[in-house]
Amino acid sequence: MTLRPEEFGYYIVTASIPGNISQNYTVTYHVISERKPDAPSNISLDCSISNGRAFIKWIPGFNGGVDQTFVVSYRTNTGLQKNTAQINLQSYATVTGLRDQTLYLFKVVASNRNGETSSEEVHCTTKESTVPNISGTIGGIVGSIFLLIVIALFIFIIRKYQIKCLERVPNLGYAHNKLFNYLTKYMLH
Repeated sequence: MTLRPEEFGYYIVTASIPGNISQNYTVTYHVISERKPDAPSNISLDCSISNGRAFIKWIPGFNGGVDQTFVVSYRTNTGLQKNTAQINLQSYATVTGLRDQTLYLFKVVASNRNGETSSEEVHCTTKESTVPNISGTIGGIVGSIFLLIVIALFIFIIRKYQIKCLERVPNLGYAHNKLFNYLTKYMLH
């Protein structure tokens, strides 16, 4: 059924149930032409559900008289806009692939064959990563191994030097032996 523009407007329909106690039911309809959908409203956003994700939900507006779809658009405050896949029936979405601890701006775009409208932008900051910083751990391990190698090399050189000195001069005397004993006992152990 196709309506002409002069047939648009408000219609009041009253239904009556006859009997001892008469009951009337009245409903008012507003008949309008097809148009682009109303903007989604009551946007709710949660960026703390897990790392790199945000959950967004909304209340759809009037569909304009035809089926509507939704797309969630998001961006950083300085970045390019990205869009999720088209959402048909539900009024929520989970956005993935976000950077941790980053401020994002979101909006929901409602579309039908007559056009599109956008909700107000809402924002949130994604959750801090709970994944341990493995590079710091690896750096600490590599640094410790390097330090152990340097100390072992130092001990090897000192002992080799001590042995060579003792081979050249068998009786260096009390002071020389005391110095090497001190180094090997307190400095190297």
